[in-house]
Amino acid sequence: MLEFPVWNVQAAGGGWVIGMIAIVHVFVAQFAIGGGLYLAITETWAVRRNDQAVLAFLRSYSNFFMLLTTVFGALGGVAIWFAIGNVNPTGISALIHNFMFFWAIEWVVFLVEIAIAFFYYYSWGKVSPQFHLQLAWLYYGISYLSLVIINGILTFMLTPGDWVQTHNVWDAVFNPSYLPSVVVRTAITCSLAGLFAIVTGARIKEEGLRVRMLHYSAKWLMPSFFLLPLCLYWYFTTLPPSVAALVQNGIANIGAGNLSVMTRLLLLIMLLSVTIYVVSLLGPYYNPRSFTFSFGLAILALGLVVTGATESVREMLRKPYVIYDYLYVNGTLKTVAADSTRYGILRQNKWVTAKVVTDENRVAIGEQLFRIQCQSCHTAKGYRSMADLARGWDRDFIYNRLGSLTATNLMPPFMGDDAERRALAEYLGDVVEAPPSQLTAVNR
Repeated sequence: MLEFPVWNVQAAGGGWVIGMIAIVHVFVAQFAIGGGLYLAITETWAVRRNDQAVLAFLRSYSNFFMLLTTVFGALGGVAIWFAIGNVNPTGISALIHNFMFFWAIEWVVFLVEIAIAFFYYYSWGKVSPQFHLQLAWLYYGISYLSLVIINGILTFMLTPGDWVQTHNVWDAVFNPSYLPSVVVRTAITCSLAGLFAIVTGARIKEEGLRVRMLHYSAKWLMPSFFLLPLCLYWYFTTLPPSVAALVQNGIANIGAGNLSVMTRLLLLIMLLSVTIYVVSLLGPYYNPRSFTFSFGLAILALGLVVTGATESVREMLRKPYVIYDYLYVNGTLKTVAADSTRYGILRQNKWVTAKVVTDENRVAIGEQLFRIQCQSCHTAKGYRSMADLARGWDRDFIYNRLGSLTATNLMPPFMGDDAERRALAEYLGDVVEAPPSQLTAVNR
């Protein structure tokens, strides 16, 4: 039974709503972890050397860190829950029911993390240096625990492993890609810590301190640049065979000149990662005196683009599933989809009033089927519009094309009986044939 209504985001589609929020949220959330390590290690180094200039910089840096990670991080968390809950309620329901205990731990961890971040900043100069250091390391430990928990849920969606058969939560958490993903994300958090520190360091007025902190902060990017390719290969070896083949084809297509979306994103990630490394090496590491705040913002923006491209690739690898081999991206269980050809999909959706296709309601039913099955990835006119993708197709071709959809071509199979399939073909035919001024009416 399909329990939830469909959120109709016409122009951009629900996927873009989630994506735009999630990319920024992930960017800040990973900085919250890496930045915590940066504060802990750098303060330890400064306390041992009694370097008051560095400690003064860290005090200012921690103010920016606290505001960004707690205020913006909390708002981003609320926004992502709102978006996911509306775009794919079935998917988030499955994750809540399976990981309820771990979500509860995560929420408690986040609350403690916020409290320590505030206590850390407001206790500068009011507690002993040793106790303040303990707060820094405690914050990092708590924030890293957040990564350890959330990573299990995120990796489960692509590599559920034995959970599909056992439905054991521990099989879900410690899935095949869990450990390599933890290592990859840990390396990324360190790189982001360095990027943000470079930006803030570039604003230091005293030149000697600015040179020192830029040179030091640039070092945080160096280990990740060399370790990430190895860690990503380790991660690649844990992917399901069909997903691994998709990545291999995307890489092979770079040399063949066939630039699919996957190939373009992989190229973008590689080129921008190298660019960030080279600019950080030639700028804040070797020439910190000439490095400016504007350059810092530029490489930070490149880091955000790389984060977005990486998260997009991770999402694409799951297609056509939200939970691999269990729940399709349109919120339909794989088992329900298998039965839909015999029983029809309309009878299994509580939000559709008309359960039988007739000559009078065929196009209206087709629109409902489009929203149920296609709108998670497509729009009538907008992002990945069917008006563009199906241009030049007649209704019979669309009807036959719907029957050939399988998970192997990155789309859920058509779910429904023959009459429902014909109804969807009729609606899509109207969308393709309608001139631009009429598409809004068709999609209403």
